[in-house]
Amino acid sequence: MTVVSSRNTITFAGDGVQSFFDFNFRIFRAEDLCAVLRNGEGREERLMLGSDFKIVSGVGSYSGGRAQYPISGEPLPVGQSITFYREIAYTQELELVDNDPFSAQLLNEAFDRGVMRDQQLQEQVDRALKYDISTPVEERFTPQEMVQTITNARDEAVVARSGAQEAEGNAWGMLVDAQVAQNGSEAARDTALLAQSAAEDARDSAIQIAVGDLSPLRSSPPVLSAPAEAPEGTTVLIVITDHTDDGITSYEINTFGFGSISISGNTISWVLESIAADVTKSIEVIRRRRGELYSDTATHKMLVKDIPVQDGATMVFTDSTAGYPGATVDSASIHAPAHSAVGDNPHQIVSAKPEILQTSGKLVILDGTTESVLRLATLVASGDVIITDKGEAVVASVEASGDPSTLLLDTFEGARDDGLRLHGSYSPGGTQFTPTKNYTVDTVTLKAGASVNTDAQCSVAIFSDNNGVPGVNLSGYGPVVLPVANQLCEMSVPAVELTAGTKYWAMVQNTGTNYTAFWSNPDATSPPSYRATGMSGVWAMKVMSSPTVEYAATLVQPLTGVPTKAVKKQPMQIRVGAGAVGEYLGPKKALSLKSGASSDAKIVVESHESIKDKYFGGLHKHLLIGGQLVEVEFVEEAQTPITESTAARGWGGVAFGPLTDADGVECAIVVALGDARVQRAWGATGTDVSQLDNVVASGGVDSHTGVYNTGIQAGLECAAASYCEAFTLEGKADWFLPNRQELADIVSNHALIDAEDDSTSNKFSSLVGEYIWSSSEQGADTAYRYRPDGYNDGQTKTVSHWVIPCRRIPIAEFTKTVVTITLKTALAQAPTDATEIAIPNRCTLTPDSYTHAFDGDDLKITGTEIALEDNPNIKRLAMAVSGDGVTFKGGKIYIKEKL
Repeated sequence: MTVVSSRNTITFAGDGVQSFFDFNFRIFRAEDLCAVLRNGEGREERLMLGSDFKIVSGVGSYSGGRAQYPISGEPLPVGQSITFYREIAYTQELELVDNDPFSAQLLNEAFDRGVMRDQQLQEQVDRALKYDISTPVEERFTPQEMVQTITNARDEAVVARSGAQEAEGNAWGMLVDAQVAQNGSEAARDTALLAQSAAEDARDSAIQIAVGDLSPLRSSPPVLSAPAEAPEGTTVLIVITDHTDDGITSYEINTFGFGSISISGNTISWVLESIAADVTKSIEVIRRRRGELYSDTATHKMLVKDIPVQDGATMVFTDSTAGYPGATVDSASIHAPAHSAVGDNPHQIVSAKPEILQTSGKLVILDGTTESVLRLATLVASGDVIITDKGEAVVASVEASGDPSTLLLDTFEGARDDGLRLHGSYSPGGTQFTPTKNYTVDTVTLKAGASVNTDAQCSVAIFSDNNGVPGVNLSGYGPVVLPVANQLCEMSVPAVELTAGTKYWAMVQNTGTNYTAFWSNPDATSPPSYRATGMSGVWAMKVMSSPTVEYAATLVQPLTGVPTKAVKKQPMQIRVGAGAVGEYLGPKKALSLKSGASSDAKIVVESHESIKDKYFGGLHKHLLIGGQLVEVEFVEEAQTPITESTAARGWGGVAFGPLTDADGVECAIVVALGDARVQRAWGATGTDVSQLDNVVASGGVDSHTGVYNTGIQAGLECAAASYCEAFTLEGKADWFLPNRQELADIVSNHALIDAEDDSTSNKFSSLVGEYIWSSSEQGADTAYRYRPDGYNDGQTKTVSHWVIPCRRIPIAEFTKTVVTITLKTALAQAPTDATEIAIPNRCTLTPDSYTHAFDGDDLKITGTEIALEDNPNIKRLAMAVSGDGVTFKGGKIYIKEKL
């Protein structure tokens, strides 16, 4: 980034109201911002960061930020001013190491700091006295000579002024002498009168003292209500319980230089300083009333306790969609970009150190590897950084060698369509083969026959041999493909190492609900084949090995030893978000602008949930408007009913409605998000659980609704209904398996529901051709099912179909929220309907650097400790991981806390 502004100071005049001030220049760290206070007499006082003023926002921002002065107490009064200025340390902090990756960001920052120090010096030079550039050298004084010349001139001026004043005094002397006689006589008269009055007051006081009544002459000590102890850095409220506000009574407060105080009404606010150990401090309060002889003092002693900073509990985020909502999560890893769920801590968090286990970028090290040359099974490039268990290295050059794919089995010749079928996943079939060398399997190709029905879906796996029949699944089944009649069907196989001379089976299974026929040839000379139903015949099949390519990566510098583990270093970043309990700390969240309702000072959006407390009720008070970060002053909300047919995110999932049941009662149905949908058998085969259909009787909720069906079926070995009853999402636990009519309404509105579903998997658009269970039975062995296109029929309860939990909400809860957001500073112009309005990404704090270490086969990446703002409300954290192609697990944050 370039430094295009020469500003590094800004001054604000006090108005008795403002305590937040916006500075318009960049600072890299909080300590780069300094401030001085100038009083009405022109004297300056340097302010201390943390105790006198604090930075609210903007550290690292190119456009500047916001500071608060004072942190507590009355705002800067009229007649005083405050100047904020940037003061960069005269140090060079960028260290460049030979052959390290080039970082444009770090280099730009180092240049920026240099320019800012130049500006800093220039600002000081601008305030200095300077000769004209053309002044001859012999006419220029040294600084010492200049100071002596100015001092001599000052002394001469003082002598001249003294002589002038003496002459003026002599001139006025005679006039004064003339007036003295007159004033003396008048003063004597006045003194006599005052002496008479004082004598009378003394007489009255003497009488009161003599009789012992002193109460009219003194104030009683104030009665104070205050805690016996308080933590350091907090504000203690001390109440004067017998406070008097009569216009002639005042209070003097003394804290003996510890902390700062202010008084409002009967309450004293005492801001305590930070301490190194527990200490007792005193506060004195004196009440004074005009006309009294003396006043008594009230003293309160309080134990100020040191708050120790210690290691807190580590926040761990589960390797699932619960731990990383909205992210792509598979059985092994979370895929970046990913934002974690939030973690709350009972105490203030003062620092955070994030860590992940990176599972991507792993390199297979082959035989022949040395300290200087890595032999790898994966291609790397010159300049890549490789992290190994023997150190970190940079690739200088790469050479490739190896063998192409090899045909391991081919039974296509003479094959014919005998109608050999795979019917359901319970009837896999395949062919035996024996490799002549050690190979890794790549693909299996079959030719489909004419008998390929709708919903035919196939995948392939490599099995061991068990005395002439398939044994153990060695690879697991590969991705599902859809066979097409009379065409080749190529399927990939998960990587598995094959040993020369060992028998294996290439096994194909049908995961659809209709059969698939493949070409086969029952030639007795062909290799053995197998089908679960016992039908003989040889599959028309080809099995290909993976190409065996090796890469020799020569390193710029040798490692400390021969490595056994290696990972390619990937560009990635771990960021942390910090806030208050209950506050949103997720990624950027788009808001829906209400058409034509906003102005330059107020933004009006519509939401199907309350956002006031969630997004603006904590420490974060900013909004993204057309990419510009704008501070929010306050937020107002109002709920209005939804009358048009629509779907909306909220209520634990995606709600759609309004719907009207058979009784004419309006409601809405909430559908679970795609990521929460699973496949289950209906269950309870052979049992007529309830003989329920889709009729809704009087009252709206009876034995014919999905709610009632689920209540009966859960616990009676009905797997689909049991999953729904036990399901929870976003704090909602009243889920059910929809009946036929409810499911019909859902699939007929699936496009609306998908549009609001922020899931990454299992949305209706990805379930084309697949079935969804209802809770309505067709009989003892069958139940009703629906496809997203509306087709429905009955199916055996043992078959696995999609299960989608649902909720019902009263129409009174199906509302939209109109949110009016008032901005701290008005925009240049009102946003249009096309302007993007969003909650900014709340995970923005980044470590200065990372360390790498192997944890088993995974690479543990740990960020340096991130110091957080000293705010007692910071008790919630979240983390985000970004980087192309990065996968990880085990995300956690090590914290330090104040007890």
